[in-house]
Amino acid sequence: MIHIAMEYLSAEVSHSLGLNLEDIKIDSLQSLQNSNAQGIIMALLNVEQESTLKNLPNSRVQNERVFYQTPPFSINLQLVLAFHFEQYITSIQYLADTANFFHKKKWFSTENQREEQPFPSTLGRLVVDFQNIGLEQLNHIWSISGGIHHPALFYKVRLLRLEQDEAIEGPAIKTVEINDEKQIIFPDSSEMKKYLKDKHDNGT
Repeated sequence: MIHIAMEYLSAEVSHSLGLNLEDIKIDSLQSLQNSNAQGIIMALLNVEQESTLKNLPNSRVQNERVFYQTPPFSINLQLVLAFHFEQYITSIQYLADTANFFHKKKWFSTENQREEQPFPSTLGRLVVDFQNIGLEQLNHIWSISGGIHHPALFYKVRLLRLEQDEAIEGPAIKTVEINDEKQIIFPDSSEMKKYLKDKHDNGT
């Protein structure tokens, strides 16, 4: 799914800049060392889990039926777009146009897709945030990528929803037994959770 997201974004950038698809390549930054390299390189620097969505519930109630499903695994992609054209000023111009494009269109989904470029529905939504990179970190990135600095933009692509397992229907948990107490019957699961929380807060 990661490559699908990157391919979609590269197609959106090429359309915005009026470039051919072959002018934007998904490759490592080391490929810029090739003397024949021209165009824009989109590289993946890092992948991290979206921490704010780690504790989503794994069940849902629909028409009094309970369905259990592994929560979607949402991640952040750290991307870099490096610009390397024959004329340095051309690289700067495309960099500015790309930054302007993502400033105007910060998120992508089926709601704002182009007719010629349908959004992959399995991705949910992509939110593109500009990242400030300090000189020390920037120097480190280019040092391990060949030592030659190129005009570049850094982005974090948030909320990439990977495919989930199919939902499985199961019984709702409405009873619990605490130590030697008799079995307690709750009207619904939320009442049971509240009871357990109160017991925990009171140290009983």
